[in-house]
Amino acid sequence: MRHGLGGQSQSHGPVDGFSRRLPSSSLLRPPELLPISSFGLGILNATRLMAVYFALGVLIRGGDQNIRTISAAPVYSLPLCAAAGMIISALAGWPELPYQHTFVARSTFAVSGIIAVLALALLADRAKFGAAIRFLGRHSLEIYSVHTIATAGVRITLVKFAHVSALAPHLVLGTLAGL
Repeated sequence: MRHGLGGQSQSHGPVDGFSRRLPSSSLLRPPELLPISSFGLGILNATRLMAVYFALGVLIRGGDQNIRTISAAPVYSLPLCAAAGMIISALAGWPELPYQHTFVARSTFAVSGIIAVLALALLADRAKFGAAIRFLGRHSLEIYSVHTIATAGVRITLVKFAHVSALAPHLVLGTLAGL
């Protein structure tokens, strides 16, 4: 005999007229009665918060017609969409907003960020940055590795040998070495 999420016994034989009790039935109970409530809802809460992204992906990928419609957006609207999307989604980091943690606000911030990314991607595509982006994509591991090693080398040199602990030289020299 095993115990499921709800603490109910499960067996391979009949239990109260059912062949098995479903552990998912325990998800319909109030959260304070769930055995996982001491740890928070974790994955369930994360799934609920990410559902807007899933729904948008389903809507956009509903067919090739949706992709063509988005790709046919006029060029003059793309910088406006990108700027508005970045500004609105940046409000998510402003802790003084009283409505910041509501579902409507989070969804608005999420959709604004998605619109900004799509607009920037379309702008990059129309500006013919494709070759440069493909080059960076192909060499991203090497770029990341060299950047990390060079930045760490500068930081070690500044701290161990030059005895520099000020923030400005670390930022400037570390950034230049990373580039």
